[in-house]
Amino acid sequence: MLYWLRQVGVLLILGLTIHLFPTLLATPETLSDFYTDLWPRSETLRREWRTERAGETVLPGKVQTMLALLREQRAATFRYSDAIAHDPNTSIVQRIAEGAYPIRWSASAQHFLSLAHEAVDARCTRLASRDEVVLAYCP
Repeated sequence: MLYWLRQVGVLLILGLTIHLFPTLLATPETLSDFYTDLWPRSETLRREWRTERAGETVLPGKVQTMLALLREQRAATFRYSDAIAHDPNTSIVQRIAEGAYPIRWSASAQHFLSLAHEAVDARCTRLASRDEVVLAYCP
């Protein structure tokens, strides 16, 4: 008998909580509606929240090019040249790592990013080049 009374009490408390605080039952749609009503925003911004890679437009042009080349060649890992690593804009390497995820940097990677003015090792094959960036395959 005590068990059933406890179960009924739990159901009553749960029902009362849901009745008094319906926003606790939050789904992505209800949250989106809630925030749209509370903070009206442009449709563009709402679309960007749901769009993959939407924030990449703030990255430097070189980094965007590198990311595009890596994705086009379906690279799983990559490495970059010394000129990229020692670029005066030291955040370039960090931005590549951030934007390329889940593609990871590896010292033994076969996909090699370099700048157009750099010489690529003779054993490597140029896969693609765009703007000032070259992607090579080094077995």
